[in-house]
Amino acid sequence: MIAKKISIIVTSLIITLVFASPALAQGPGGAEVVFGNDLRVENETTLNRDVVVFGGRLILDNTSKIKGDVAVFGGNVDIQGTLDGDLVVFGGNVNVTGTVDGDMGLVGGNAKLGETAVVKGDIGLVGGQPEIAEGAVVEGEIRGPNRFDFEYGSGKHDDDEGPPVPPAPPMRDFPRDGFGVSGFSAG
Repeated sequence: MIAKKISIIVTSLIITLVFASPALAQGPGGAEVVFGNDLRVENETTLNRDVVVFGGRLILDNTSKIKGDVAVFGGNVDIQGTLDGDLVVFGGNVNVTGTVDGDMGLVGGNAKLGETAVVKGDIGLVGGQPEIAEGAVVEGEIRGPNRFDFEYGSGKHDDDEGPPVPPAPPMRDFPRDGFGVSGFSAG
């Protein structure tokens, strides 16, 4: 389910960026697109739009809020305030001490949730690890590529169960005369 949501968000963002980024960047209520710079949403500030950051850091201060989805490519995210939407990060780490009212998806990065963090959706990680402090709240599920439930036939399987893994094929021994290349000697 989280993989489907991440796919939908990524596809939507790509379509948005390719076909409509100039228009979205112009009007009020359009997406906030930042290239190569950090974006700090300061205290008492609310952004009512989606945010996309390329190669920069997103910082959401204590009493700040974003009402929209966020995607960060090649940068880190620090959420101390409230994100009222989903978060997708590619190639960066996330530190949450505030609230995420949606799902979090990370590819190639770690998720660190402090003791005051609240995530109301699922957390999906590919190529990263969660670090969850005592007191942090995750209302959804935490999933990674080896943590998904699989359905085969009629029975459900836990993370440690599933179909048997076939044995690896036998390895062929290499010739001792330099890997079969005539005139070459390994010793």
